[in-house]
Amino acid sequence: MPTSVRLDPSDASFVDVIHSDAASKIRFIGFGMNQLVGHVDFFPNNGRKQPGCTKEKFLTFITEGLKEGLRRFGSCNHQRSLDFFHHSINYRKVVPVGYQCSSWEEFLDGKCSECGKDMKQCAIMGIRADEYKPYKGKGTQTAFFLQTSGKAPYWQYHYQISVKLYKFGSSQDTAGKIDVTLFGSKADQLFHLQDKAVDLIHGSRYQYLVTTDKDLGEIKSVSMVWTLQTLNPLKIIFKPSLYVEYITVVPMNTLEKSPRKLTDRAFCGNPKSAIKAKSTASFLKKNTCVK
Repeated sequence: MPTSVRLDPSDASFVDVIHSDAASKIRFIGFGMNQLVGHVDFFPNNGRKQPGCTKEKFLTFITEGLKEGLRRFGSCNHQRSLDFFHHSINYRKVVPVGYQCSSWEEFLDGKCSECGKDMKQCAIMGIRADEYKPYKGKGTQTAFFLQTSGKAPYWQYHYQISVKLYKFGSSQDTAGKIDVTLFGSKADQLFHLQDKAVDLIHGSRYQYLVTTDKDLGEIKSVSMVWTLQTLNPLKIIFKPSLYVEYITVVPMNTLEKSPRKLTDRAFCGNPKSAIKAKSTASFLKKNTCVK
């Protein structure tokens, strides 16, 4: 619709939008819209199907009664935008930071984790969204992405994990899947970094986005296990090894000028130590391995 009959940035000095039930111009499924209509447009979970709604739209009849049950049954995804704002007001444990990204897929791949030198690439969803006002610019509209859980208070801890493979004479490239465990001062968490096997090329750096609703505290150390997955019979017989130069773990629930500091966020091992498939390698906090 034209701006004369819909929300747009000219309607106020700062227009903040949360898309939780977006419908595109092609697919009219959803009570919201996919179009950018504010100075900041947040797209939690890509602004579409919200975690927890499949179960909640039935459970609410029991926990909240008929009126709220009917509301949730027909528009749980749409109601999530209100839930998100509500639970951002007094909850201070996790800051729901959204990141500017060209697509939801790029965000899930861990490629959008920087706020930029001018701090325009990230914003806080909810009650603190107006902190972005000094960076909104003129005539610019920006989409911000983040993930949530399916139950209140919804916020998740986001981490960007980077794995840098070490290339030297005896290293052989292979294919497989990587699992990483973060050992924190408050809790530990295992993350499966890939849904499917990828080519693991020595000398390359691989980035991932992981989320958890568990407060891990300060990350003290990291362990890694990889699984060989290849159809090459020679690699199956001779079982190639991986060589890892370092792993970095960057918390993303903070606003920080780019590039993010890696002090106390880098974990080093012995880069020339072969890591066999299904064996565990440990990495300790150290800043000297990152160049």
